[in-house]
Amino acid sequence: MNWDRKKLNRLSKYIQLPVSMVLLIMLVFFIESSIQLRSRAVILFFLTDSSSQGALGHHVLVTSYELNKKLYSKSISQKKFDEASLELEATKKEILGESRPTMLVGSGSDRFTLWLINFIRLLLYKDLLANQAETDFNTALYTAYFYEQNFEYEKAIASYHQALDETRDYNLRAGIMLHQGYCHAMLSHNRLAKQKYEYVMNHYNESEIAVTASILLSYLAGFQMERERILKMNKYSIGNTEKLIQLFAFENAWEMLDQVAKTGDTQPYLIRYYKARLLERQGKRTEAADLYLDVVLDNKSGEIARQALRKIYFMGARSGDKGLIQIATRINKSFQDPELSALISSGRLDEFPTNYKYPVTKAVIDKNKGEKIDEILDARERMANQNISQAPPQKRVSIITYKGDRINGVVVASNKKQIILRTSIGKIKIDKSNIKEIINLE
Repeated sequence: MNWDRKKLNRLSKYIQLPVSMVLLIMLVFFIESSIQLRSRAVILFFLTDSSSQGALGHHVLVTSYELNKKLYSKSISQKKFDEASLELEATKKEILGESRPTMLVGSGSDRFTLWLINFIRLLLYKDLLANQAETDFNTALYTAYFYEQNFEYEKAIASYHQALDETRDYNLRAGIMLHQGYCHAMLSHNRLAKQKYEYVMNHYNESEIAVTASILLSYLAGFQMERERILKMNKYSIGNTEKLIQLFAFENAWEMLDQVAKTGDTQPYLIRYYKARLLERQGKRTEAADLYLDVVLDNKSGEIARQALRKIYFMGARSGDKGLIQIATRINKSFQDPELSALISSGRLDEFPTNYKYPVTKAVIDKNKGEKIDEILDARERMANQNISQAPPQKRVSIITYKGDRINGVVVASNKKQIILRTSIGKIKIDKSNIKEIINLE
């Protein structure tokens, strides 16, 4: 027996140190995992709170109304409106690209640690920590927001309804109903929009979103009153069609545009341009892009053609349709619209968010129209090459660009891409794709 006891004591000495080390490592691992888990829980709390408060971009809704109101009342110029609209588009894309909270628990070790923590918290009568997977963060909400930004309001309303079913968060539910109200307003469902705004004001009056709802309700009433005033005039014109669009009265604008078209007093390209805008606001990108391209290819449309080209680019950037971006970019190499060129160069709207698989659908451009675009752009390029080849070196010439600029100077060099003039303000390089005509002044 003494021998067995001595043997056991000796054996326990050998085992004690490794077991102690293993227990110590397990304790350190448990503490470290607990700290990481609690840190993630705190981060998730703030992320979800921030998401519910403002990730939907409620201020964008108010800004949209405010900008249109200022344009309608002529408080700002069309140029200022376009600049502000660009900033608004960039903001919307930032909202779509915002990072969402990741899961609290991922690996098996995390799950074991969470189970152990919750067992201890249960013994201490404390609330248990819940595992929050990414699916818990309401992907339907971001799908709905994508549809809303692309003017597919019926789909947006349905997705927002699904998002409501997936959350019990106080502020998030208020925000979702606010956006549902906005979508109804854009569809001229004013009664339903009013109901949503009033519900938010009455049932979520402790939230700041209730204040936004009251502002949107005020805009809804004001725009409706002004809309009715224009319709009572019974005066069918492009000017009033534009006003109705500014007042978000898209159905009324379509009806008025039909009456304007019947008179035959308005240029066809202008009718097509406004029809394209209204189709775009219905979320019909293919039909809208088709008409916008008709306007762009109509040489008589001038500034309207440039506006249409910008619309094509915006549609592509907003929806993630790279095909539309490429078409607009290629055509602009010939048009050289300064505003669009600057926007393309900046790349602000080119990249589409990849943080979630949004339901992107591509506009289908008619093959014949695509071939016609190629023919026109190739013809312009050939004309530019011919003009440059005819430009006599060291001769005084006047160059007229497609933008209407006229530049006088002496030709000092020319190549496949550019012609260089010596002018009174120094040497100027002009891209050949911009040159419409060269006049010899000698």
